[in-house]
Amino acid sequence: MESSLINKPMRKTSNSNLLPMARKGLGSKGSKIQLLANHFRVGLNISDNYFYHYNVALYFQDGTPVEAKGIGRKVMDKLCETYDVLRNKNFAYDGEK
Repeated sequence: MESSLINKPMRKTSNSNLLPMARKGLGSKGSKIQLLANHFRVGLNISDNYFYHYNVALYFQDGTPVEAKGIGRKVMDKLCETYDVLRNKNFAYDGEK
């Protein structure tokens, strides 16, 4: 279990000091490929919105990991159904690890 990651405070970072990594060139090994990336731009106009990311591991009472396919989605659905405070929230779930 990743208990060292629990309850770590978030810290704000400044993008003003970030620069792209310097490259000496494009390289000489390999070949060009077409790449389709699974991503999309996200923009927020409200400054007090947050994105939270959680890694959740499920275990049986004896410590054996739960590895049933699709169980994570069922847990997420049940959480939203059970807790009123979560009903109007938007969740993104990327499936199994």
